[in-house]
Amino acid sequence: MKPNKSPQIDSAIQAQARDWLVLLNSGAVSEQQREAFGRWMAVSEAHEQAFIEYEQTWQQLGQLAPGTRAELRNSVADLPAAGWRAQWNQWLQWSGRSWQAAALASVLLLGVWVVLDGREANPVISHYQTAVAQLQTITLPDGSQLTLAAKTRINAWQTEGERHVELLAGQAFFDIAKNPQQPFYVSVGGTRVQVVGTRFDVNKFNGQVRVSVEEGIVSVSALALDTDSATPAVVLTAGNTVTQLADGVLSAVGTIDPTAAALWRSGRLVYNNATLVEVISEVNRYYDGEIIVHDALKNERITMALTTAEVNQLPAVLAQILPIRVQHAADKRVYLFPAH
Repeated sequence: MKPNKSPQIDSAIQAQARDWLVLLNSGAVSEQQREAFGRWMAVSEAHEQAFIEYEQTWQQLGQLAPGTRAELRNSVADLPAAGWRAQWNQWLQWSGRSWQAAALASVLLLGVWVVLDGREANPVISHYQTAVAQLQTITLPDGSQLTLAAKTRINAWQTEGERHVELLAGQAFFDIAKNPQQPFYVSVGGTRVQVVGTRFDVNKFNGQVRVSVEEGIVSVSALALDTDSATPAVVLTAGNTVTQLADGVLSAVGTIDPTAAALWRSGRLVYNNATLVEVISEVNRYYDGEIIVHDALKNERITMALTTAEVNQLPAVLAQILPIRVQHAADKRVYLFPAH
């Protein structure tokens, strides 16, 4: 069942409300998270209204006939990935929750809405994945084009009123077909990007998420559990970039050359005062093996440019420009240690 969404409530707030409802009914919520929820509710009436609407959905799920549980389980048969089916069934059997709670988690996290009259609307979830050093461009049914960097995984689906992509790992460049009646959402953990039609890059690395805009306007929001207030949405235009840090907080908006938002699409990796851990996180997508950085070196700053064809030479290059020691292991792993 899809709740009645108040048109005046921002979709990012609605997404946060859904996340809070699942978390609070998971049976594993901490006292800190409960306090954070209270602060989130106090931010505005829109927060409270969005949560109430989804809570009403929860209550209505509890009134469904017992046979609906079997229908929910059977409805995963058409999902494309066995992993999704197994995860759905795990939610339905989750100890410590009522089956209604598990069903709600499935509804909210998979984007599959259960209709009160017993019918299900199951969007087709398409999964895409690239290998090491592989780039791939895909065209979605709505005409939007996505370019996936190496070692990237996404899920994509759409409903009558919305288009969705979930970035599970890696990096992707989005060229979104304009359709004001069907907004496009990108979710990466607690980060949510909303657009109508634009060109932008999303990079997930080392527990962080960076959004950079080449053309158009995007709205970026994040759900932070350990701050005194919910993170407000940030609007980015061409040449803007923002990063969701590891603690869930959005950084200050920065500026970039719009044409440099996704140079990796042409095989170029360019870094300007970037941390070493950020550089290595991206390089490892193209490296024949894995480069591992010692904690003491992660915040070393570096400015450099290389091509994806040159990444296997990077450890030797770094040893010449940084105070590091390189150690090669037999399993194609390369360790970077402080020189002293």
